[in-house]
Amino acid sequence: MGRGTWSTPEQLEYLEQRLPGLDAEKAGNGLKQFYASVACDFAKLWPPLVLQSDFMDNRTPAAAEAVAYSRRERQISDWFKNARKRNPTPSKPKPVLDLSGKNSRRPLPLQLHQAYSVQFSRPEESPLCKEVNDLWKRRKSPDVVQQLTPFMLQAADFNNRMLFHNGVMRQKVSLLIVEEKLELQAWIDEETQTRINLALRPWEACLAEGEDKLMAENQYIQSIMNILPSTLQVALEEVERTTGMKAILLVGGPIPAHDGKIGTHLYVTG
Repeated sequence: MGRGTWSTPEQLEYLEQRLPGLDAEKAGNGLKQFYASVACDFAKLWPPLVLQSDFMDNRTPAAAEAVAYSRRERQISDWFKNARKRNPTPSKPKPVLDLSGKNSRRPLPLQLHQAYSVQFSRPEESPLCKEVNDLWKRRKSPDVVQQLTPFMLQAADFNNRMLFHNGVMRQKVSLLIVEEKLELQAWIDEETQTRINLALRPWEACLAEGEDKLMAENQYIQSIMNILPSTLQVALEEVERTTGMKAILLVGGPIPAHDGKIGTHLYVTG
């Protein structure tokens, strides 16, 4: 009997030791009790691992443990069901995965749900996790559809947990960029008005200010423009960290044809 991906060689050996009692229980129509008994004894030796996904829907730690136990019980019952269809002679335990590089076989890619759990796992108390879970539960609501549709690549994204998460993150990044642009534009408007006020003053007063001071103001404005990409670096890193996609932000301005506003464009690539 082969070893499942969830079991170790020691666990496989333990299950194979319980195989002789399977036929007797089958004759007595007590398979469910047999599976439950084996799962209970198995959990005492190897407590089931609680996954991050087990805490979904705001489950308590006790409820998450119950979900993990139910999953392990189902895995054990499936193992015995498959054992009844195969050669009763137990096979040798498979060797532990060799990470030395001597094995030339390429590793199998992660399944979609496994890749998602690895790439997008969040701490239990993460505010972002709660917010995304809440939006996921209400994804059919008209207000949520209207709010997130502009950030979804296609309508089917509302039915895929990972793609839905990516759309929410695109919305978050968009809001961060808008906020940064508004703050920067307010500062530029203030500096522009200051320059206008200086231009309206008598020429003699401007000369009194000194050329060095005007040059310093110009350099200060230029320095703000130079560090603009850095102010948005947190948003770009958040895109790459949470979605696995590379984000590139192009910044230009101020643009005279658009009342001196800053122009930005966000590229997100896989």
